[in-house]
Amino acid sequence: MTYFTADLHFYHENIIKFCNRPYANAEIMNVELLKNINETVGEHDELYILGDFGFAPSQKVKPILNQIVCKNLHYVYGNHDKCMKVPDIQRMFKTFSVYGDIAVEGQRIILFHFPLLEWDAGHRGSWMLHGHCHGTLVLPEMLKDKKIVDVGLDCWQYKPVSFDELKNYMKNKTNITYGDK
Repeated sequence: MTYFTADLHFYHENIIKFCNRPYANAEIMNVELLKNINETVGEHDELYILGDFGFAPSQKVKPILNQIVCKNLHYVYGNHDKCMKVPDIQRMFKTFSVYGDIAVEGQRIILFHFPLLEWDAGHRGSWMLHGHCHGTLVLPEMLKDKKIVDVGLDCWQYKPVSFDELKNYMKNKTNITYGDK
């Protein structure tokens, strides 16, 4: 099974109030988010994290990564990822990039930390998965029914979202109709 998430913000005390997260402090949030990941994603599954993993020095982030049961981790760089630039941490991922272009069960998926107004092959059915917005993005009218979604954990009950859940979400969405045709 393949899963997606973004904007975990481990150790980020202020994200609790900024995003109205239901945790008393960052330590409790860290424990709960790890629990949610490990209860949702299995060891042999694939987990794509679309940025903003931690808000702490690398030496604090690495132990969190070591506690994730899933061994098939992929990372798309976010804007709060200074801690992820360390080679030791990057080696913990199967892939580490700024932009992703993958296929799951034949479905082409574009991965980027930030939402894009237009993405490669969007007019041919590709999906645009992003984070960064914590569920607050108001899409422009031209994108309201299109195949774009925030996979940040603030949007999905503080846990990764599965490919099957996204497939269900996207079934009534349409392709973008502008751009390179």
